[in-house]
Amino acid sequence: KVSQLALLPQGQPERHLRPKSEVYNMRFKPEDGAIDTDGTVIGAGKSQAELGQMLKETGRLPESRVATERAQRAFEAVLGPRHPSTLTLLSNLAEILHELGDLERSRSLAQQAVDGLEATLGPGHPMTLTVTQNLAVMLHNLGRDEEARRLLERVVAMRSKDPGAAPAETAMGHGVLALVLDSLGKHAEARAAY
Repeated sequence: KVSQLALLPQGQPERHLRPKSEVYNMRFKPEDGAIDTDGTVIGAGKSQAELGQMLKETGRLPESRVATERAQRAFEAVLGPRHPSTLTLLSNLAEILHELGDLERSRSLAQQAVDGLEATLGPGHPMTLTVTQNLAVMLHNLGRDEEARRLLERVVAMRSKDPGAAPAETAMGHGVLALVLDSLGKHAEARAAY
């Protein structure tokens, strides 16, 4: 059955398909060469992360949550809780939980990811700004628009000052800010933000 298979690695022919249970049950050991020379996690942790993303993209959110949780724990065990890769997976898990309707837990995990990335990479780093923007969307969906507005204004201001900021990311920040401002009844400000 196709539902019992997971693709590893991405984009490879069918000979690389493995039973889902085999992928889910991979054990992650630092002594097995779990860290590559550039500091990235390889092996089962990376496979779980890729599997989690693939499952998310195909709408299989409960399975994506399980794989992403396993990957996040593996990265944390090897790289530590403040490593950007660990924190990015924490943010990915928050997004999955948000889509599954666990809004408060997703917000809490996203806040942890933002706090960690701010401490590790700084508040103006592109990864920090993206995760902060995602947190703002979660806050908006929880009806916490004033908190979302403050975060989005900070994200937009930082991206506007960065000549290397991706135009699509900057435009997305303006669009989300406009949506939140409109929800707050600040229609003129919303039009100006957009």
